[in-house]
Amino acid sequence: MGYSDKYADADELESRPQYDLGVGDDRNPTPVRHGVFAAWCIALALLGVTSAFGWRASRGELSSQAPQLQVPTVTYVPSSDFQTYRETAAAALQQSSVTLQAQQAELKRLSSQVAQLTAEVGTLKGIVAEMRVATTRPAPKKATPKPPLASPQGSAPLALSPTQKE
Repeated sequence: MGYSDKYADADELESRPQYDLGVGDDRNPTPVRHGVFAAWCIALALLGVTSAFGWRASRGELSSQAPQLQVPTVTYVPSSDFQTYRETAAAALQQSSVTLQAQQAELKRLSSQVAQLTAEVGTLKGIVAEMRVATTRPAPKKATPKPPLASPQGSAPLALSPTQKE
């Protein structure tokens, strides 16, 4: 049994129908289980009827719980009371305006003080940096006296300068 006997050629595979979809087929389709279908229909009908009765029953409760709309009654205030209210509101507004201006002036003063302090801190940082550099420098060494130089003629040594004597 060779390869060609075991497996069909590609030509044979293409010529065979892959699947029969049943279109135009005279055979009867798979019988539907009528019991399951009937159970689903009855369940849906019961759900619908129950929902309808529940909605109808709750409708009366919902309407009794709904707040009744009340039309507000209009009451007129005497003009003297309204004038008193206007004067009180104007005085409160004036006081708020004065307080706001005072707070803005205080804010400007504090802002300028912060700017001055920031400048002073910058100056102090520079001074501290200079002091650190000054303290980290090694102490200057004392100059060691150099031996006297011989004169070019070979005679007596030259005189030492006052800085070389120390």
